[in-house]
Amino acid sequence: MIGKEVKEVGPVTLSEVYDIMKKRLKDAEKQREEDKKAGIAHTITIKPESEDAEPIVEEKPLMGLEQRGTLDYSKKFAHLSKKKSSEMMDELMKIGKMKPEVAVKVVDLLSDNKDRLKLLFSKEHVAVTEKDLDEVVKIVEKYKK
Repeated sequence: MIGKEVKEVGPVTLSEVYDIMKKRLKDAEKQREEDKKAGIAHTITIKPESEDAEPIVEEKPLMGLEQRGTLDYSKKFAHLSKKKSSEMMDELMKIGKMKPEVAVKVVDLLSDNKDRLKLLFSKEHVAVTEKDLDEVVKIVEKYKK
């Protein structure tokens, strides 16, 4: 689970995921500061094998492994801002046979290669025309700049 509550159900672009995860990180940092002021420790003590050595004290990570991985991945592969990806989604959804799941993939991949776009549509079992592909390519090229 990325967030604390479900606001809507549907596919989201990597840009939206990145914004969600940045907000989650900021919330965790804020909570950590509040906890420090309240005297709550967020540390892990690792006991060494040798009794002569001192234990190692490390601070717990702000986010779990999955959340950190999601943040890193979305940061690396989100090509557009949240606003631009939303605008692009709106334009893509105006194309008749476009499903939200396919539109999200187009936004995330930003591929203007017709063969790759056909592959995205093929999973949805939709007969896509050359005219539709041309429209998608025009939209992708517009936002790729």
